[in-house]
Amino acid sequence: VDMMADEEKKIILSVRPGMTDLASLWNFHEGDVLKGSPDLEKTYMEKIIPRAFLVAIIAVICIPVAARAGTASLYFSPSSGEYHAGENFTVGIHVKSDIPINAMTGVLSFPAGLLEVVRISKADSIVNLWVQEPSFSNAGEYGNVSFEGVVLNPGFIGPAGKILDVTFRINRNGIADIGFSRAAILA
Repeated sequence: VDMMADEEKKIILSVRPGMTDLASLWNFHEGDVLKGSPDLEKTYMEKIIPRAFLVAIIAVICIPVAARAGTASLYFSPSSGEYHAGENFTVGIHVKSDIPINAMTGVLSFPAGLLEVVRISKADSIVNLWVQEPSFSNAGEYGNVSFEGVVLNPGFIGPAGKILDVTFRINRNGIADIGFSRAAILA
């Protein structure tokens, strides 16, 4: 805000804080990005602004303005299975949509005491551009897999759009629920 002209400050500061555009959804973790930064302004300009700009471009170019009725959802394939300690298994993250979708983001969570991610594969993905390269962490009580991607126009429509594959190793036997702690699809 300090970098803005007085007139810009007046306008910006007159608006109640909250979600203002798609970049607000995409950059919901700004606080985490800025936390501990020795130079908040530099970090904001180098990490947050470019990402917000990319989301704005995607919104203008890829996302049709007309509202459409339809559904889209993320799912796992296979959706369940029985495996034993020491074994590896692969779960595909897919999207099903009856309307053209252009972007998706997600955080998959799993009990790190029972499972660990050993590999992520983007092979044969419908995603054309990764806003955030798929990554994983096995640290903590719950591990996670994060991804953010874009499908260029005309988007994806269909029952089984592969986003990525995640290969897990079973550390010990037990019931392990794998699920999305955060997910969004933009059409």
